[in-house]
Amino acid sequence: MLDSIKKTLLSAGTALIQSPTVMRLLQDERIMKVLMKILMTRGKIEGVVDGQLERLAHRLHLATRDEMRELKRALRRVEEQIDQARAGRQARGDNGASDHQGA
Repeated sequence: MLDSIKKTLLSAGTALIQSPTVMRLLQDERIMKVLMKILMTRGKIEGVVDGQLERLAHRLHLATRDEMRELKRALRRVEEQIDQARAGRQARGDNGASDHQGA
């Protein structure tokens, strides 16, 4: 469903940008300055909101997206190390049974 909405918006946006009226507007320096201010303001607002959300997440002891991403990377590294260790044991013919006999 999201893909179809995305395709529809993309095709509508492409058609809009190619229209002669929009092309004329984009050539106007005043319009371009306003568009740049809008984009810069949006970026600033996103930065402020992201910072506030991150602080709130920390106060509530919640993991942020960046922290979750880092945890997933760390987990992947540990899984790769385990796989390498298993491959090394198999290459030596050690099945790991001696490690668990005393337990």
